[in-house]
Amino acid sequence: MKRLEYILENNSKEKTDELFSELRITDYAYKKIKAYASLACIIANASIECGGYLVAPKEDHDYIVKDVYLSKDQKVTGVEYVVDSEPDMDFLKEIKNDGYKVLGWWHSHGSMNPFHSGTDDDTFKSIYYNIFPYNKKELSRETIPLSGDSFKIEHQTDKTGNNYILFKSNNFLEDIIEMRVGNNFNLNDIKVKGIKIKKFKGISFAYSLVVNRFYSVAPYSEVAIKHPKTKEIKINKGVKVSEMISNPKPLDYEKILDEIKTRIIYKGKFLGEITNKYAELGVI
Repeated sequence: MKRLEYILENNSKEKTDELFSELRITDYAYKKIKAYASLACIIANASIECGGYLVAPKEDHDYIVKDVYLSKDQKVTGVEYVVDSEPDMDFLKEIKNDGYKVLGWWHSHGSMNPFHSGTDDDTFKSIYYNIFPYNKKELSRETIPLSGDSFKIEHQTDKTGNNYILFKSNNFLEDIIEMRVGNNFNLNDIKVKGIKIKKFKGISFAYSLVVNRFYSVAPYSEVAIKHPKTKEIKINKGVKVSEMISNPKPLDYEKILDEIKTRIIYKGKFLGEITNKYAELGVI
């Protein structure tokens, strides 16, 4: 924690960047991405792209990618995948309702080597601006003391009869601390000499992960970060991807295949509508 506090106090962008020198992902999530990338190519009988989101449970604070989603209604070719913005916003709400937060995005390059193209840069830019407000890595908590005559205490009862004690700064622009209390209390008995507010301080970030269909090919990753003081956006390119052992549950290949067939559109058709030699052989 002392190192993190030093980073903030000295406003060192270089040291801040070091906090995002790698993308950590569980073996379960990484294998799931590879399954999407590989099976999509098999079903299409072509080297196509596909993509989606990198997620973690809302309550997690270790910034490890724990699972992945495949975007809905994505239109793909051998060199790109496109998702309409309005339906995709609904999909992001669905992810949130499932109990996850989005840490970034992933996409495959079919059989090409993973890298960021100019189109990928533009897509990542539109994604991280939407993720930044909700996705932050905590660096420290700034202590804001309120003491003496800098605040006042008031009592308030709402329409339903609930009682509250309000701690209000003399500056009406400041936040109000509200504490619900029982019915049997006396405001005159409350003697508060000081209040300390622990204000969150952190860095906004978003991940980008690019793979191809073959597990033996190394992935490519970038991390976008927004410096808390300067608001400058920095892209850490080619960061290390660390696969974390997580005692993973088995992949649900039946569900993965169903998602691929009903979410990926290739040559104007959902992949589930395409009949090819792999289907005839019983591979899919």
